[in-house]
Amino acid sequence: MSQVETEPCSVAPANDLASRAIALADEGVPIKAIARSLNISAANVYEYIQFAIADGRLLEVPRDDWPPHTRMQRTPQFMKMLPEEVRLFSCMNLFKIPRTQAVLLLALLSRPYAPREFLHSALQRNRKSEEETSVKMIDVVLCNLRRKLRGLSIEIETIWGVGYRLTEVSRDAINNALEHHVRGIVVPEKEAA
Repeated sequence: MSQVETEPCSVAPANDLASRAIALADEGVPIKAIARSLNISAANVYEYIQFAIADGRLLEVPRDDWPPHTRMQRTPQFMKMLPEEVRLFSCMNLFKIPRTQAVLLLALLSRPYAPREFLHSALQRNRKSEEETSVKMIDVVLCNLRRKLRGLSIEIETIWGVGYRLTEVSRDAINNALEHHVRGIVVPEKEAA
């Protein structure tokens, strides 16, 4: 039987477990799932995350655990390698959608489910103006995005009390379409100085 760490950490984490916990939290993995995978207490994971938020390495505390009947979705490697602007450009051109809808679609692709606050913060980070928007804006943008994607049989589900998610079939279809689309885009490499 493996030993479980039970003492809460009282100093800023600098060990390998802490950095792995923070990396998983950054990918949207819930606190209890991180604790199970690293074999440490959820209290320690929560404390590591609090330090990461204070340091500016994380924006938000992830959910406590996965919603029922969901599993973690991984972002395909080809998407991780592309600069954000190329991913946005690809979504906009491939699905014929405006920038705000492309931002939400990529945010939905990045996690198994996306709370409204996460979608709102993604939208705020990608806005040209400094003007603060309401979380209610997400409802309007998602309604328009759903309408545009309906003809492509791509479905965005509402998980009541949690947020939104793409169905597994929709996620696979979007990732396959994006992969085929970006193969034709050449991303310039950084010139060696």
